[in-house]
Amino acid sequence: MNQLIDVVKSKLYGLIVKYKGLYKMLASIHDYYSNLEYRCSLRYRNILKQRIKHVKKIVNTYVKLERKPRENIVIVVIDCLRYRNMSFTSYERKTTPFLDSFKVKLKSISVSPHTYSSVPSILSGMYPHNHGAVIAGVVKNFDNLRNFKLVKNSVITLPEILSALGYDIYFIISIYPLFLPLRNRVIPTIIHGNAEKLLDKAFESIMKSVKSGRSFFVYIHLGDLHEPLDPPKKFRNFFGYVKSLPEIERWAYRRPEEQKGEGFEEYKYNRILLYDNTLRYVDYALEQFYSKLEDKGLTDSTLFIVTADHGEEFWEHAEIEAKFFYDPRGFYGVGHGHNLFNEIIEVPILISGPDTSRIHRAVGIDRLVSTVDIVPTILDWLGLEHRFKLDGYSLLDDVPKDRYILSEAVGYGYEKKALIKGKYKLLYAGHDGVRWVFDLESDPYERKPILKEDIALSLIKELKKILAKDLAYSIRIT
Repeated sequence: MNQLIDVVKSKLYGLIVKYKGLYKMLASIHDYYSNLEYRCSLRYRNILKQRIKHVKKIVNTYVKLERKPRENIVIVVIDCLRYRNMSFTSYERKTTPFLDSFKVKLKSISVSPHTYSSVPSILSGMYPHNHGAVIAGVVKNFDNLRNFKLVKNSVITLPEILSALGYDIYFIISIYPLFLPLRNRVIPTIIHGNAEKLLDKAFESIMKSVKSGRSFFVYIHLGDLHEPLDPPKKFRNFFGYVKSLPEIERWAYRRPEEQKGEGFEEYKYNRILLYDNTLRYVDYALEQFYSKLEDKGLTDSTLFIVTADHGEEFWEHAEIEAKFFYDPRGFYGVGHGHNLFNEIIEVPILISGPDTSRIHRAVGIDRLVSTVDIVPTILDWLGLEHRFKLDGYSLLDDVPKDRYILSEAVGYGYEKKALIKGKYKLLYAGHDGVRWVFDLESDPYERKPILKEDIALSLIKELKKILAKDLAYSIRIT
């Protein structure tokens, strides 16, 4: 029954988001009732309470506690954030002056091209095929919620571990469906608003913990870069005037036959400009939030991580996707969830906080990492010696140079897998008849697969080996 309610609520939520005027009018009502349901439901609270009791027993068994950690954790996930559109990557616009100031800036690969599967990985340190929150079926269709699978009951997430250790847990989100795979694990605060509104709520929550003398873990999911793009007026034309074209806040020109001509080029330029203007706003909002924490003296005891659940495609591979890949919607080259090209899965991991300088010594500046590395890094930074079997590596330790990095679990079309080792990337989609290898050093934008069968076979063999491993349980004795 609860799953059916979630499906209905998500469908209604989608309609609200689709029609912008209605979306603004009903946003506060939606927030009120969503939060009322989860915060006041005695049954839900009891389920969560019993779950944390179970987690406490596991933590007592698998974590060596020489001291109880007191440091705070803040994770900010910016939905749809493209790594290559951040200004520290030599991007043409100064989109992220505040985030550029972080001492640790890493290029990372998201484990999945859509939120539903990627967020559980950020919070569990496990790949989607291990934590279980994927879209089922041979042909994936994110628009059909009946095929959504929850995180496996045996998988324990970071907020659950920290809750068991006495932390206050805050899960502040702007996009309701991302909570679905994490039912019965966190109590969400759902706010339909811009970055400042969510970050103000996060700061208010943090101050409650400070007043009570408790450590805090805060997860904040900002939806400003996700369609519909609607930055404050002050930022809408920050880098240049955005023309009021039809569907400019959303997506037009999604079908191959539409993606040509002057009208398309005009729309494309303005859509990317609006995205960059919105990103500049998000950077500004984060700077204000961080300054508040700094003024309260909290940054010296807080690990502050900024990352993304996935990137966004702006027609980079539209032609090749239409030719070689099936999408049940008939859309190609825009958005996310449909493929594993780098513009969709390259995301940043930015870290600020005490004792983080050794990350560059362990990882290096240019080495690729994965979003599954976030949980093991946090556990290590907190000094928690554990026996959890995770897919990621702590970025405070020496990360193997020859590691494989996986991205998978698409939201539309046939399943695809991307496996990266060194300079080579395998893009494998069996049902689409695709098994391409790209040399990312000579072809970073993945324009032309290389014709080296031996490398392809080697990477496919390794991919199958990884998927064959039984990592159904997140906790195993090492």
